[in-house]
Amino acid sequence: MTRFVLLVLLLSGLIGCSGGIRQTTTARAAEEMLLVSTAAERAVDAYPTEHLAGKRVWIDESYFDSVDKNFVISCVRERIVESGAVLKSSVDEAELVLELRNATLGVNDPSWLFGIPALPLGTTEATIVTPELSIGYDPQKGWAKFQFWTYSASSGETLDLCETWGRSSTGWFQSITPSVVGTVQQAAQGD
Repeated sequence: MTRFVLLVLLLSGLIGCSGGIRQTTTARAAEEMLLVSTAAERAVDAYPTEHLAGKRVWIDESYFDSVDKNFVISCVRERIVESGAVLKSSVDEAELVLELRNATLGVNDPSWLFGIPALPLGTTEATIVTPELSIGYDPQKGWAKFQFWTYSASSGETLDLCETWGRSSTGWFQSITPSVVGTVQQAAQGD
């Protein structure tokens, strides 16, 4: 019976906590923004632009909707100009229309954390706090999927339809408390 009680106590101590705490004061964490912007840049860079060289191009962004719209449109504009095309401010001045569509732009965050939280032990006069013991995995991935549709401004004839993907990733596996991991990383970087 004593062994059973000890086993139950041991197992109940291992149940601990599961989940995570958001560690930012802004609407989006910096790591999320970096993952999304890197995935977007990679998707834009994957777009072949040879057919745009020397052409007058107007970018139709009306079908592109995202929190990161301005950043992505700026990346596309840069890519188009680098191809040798001339950007135009209206469809009336353009030979070609490039319609940009956003199929995906976001972060997949299938993280998990399991462990025993830090616990205060003792009396009001003498209290010690046990260390947090946890194990976790946080493999965040940023994804972008864009469609580029190029058609003649005068006839509406399709010249090119291209779908590009971009991905970025980060992640960690931990087996000790996150605050210790953060302190070790800062010390290694000289912060």
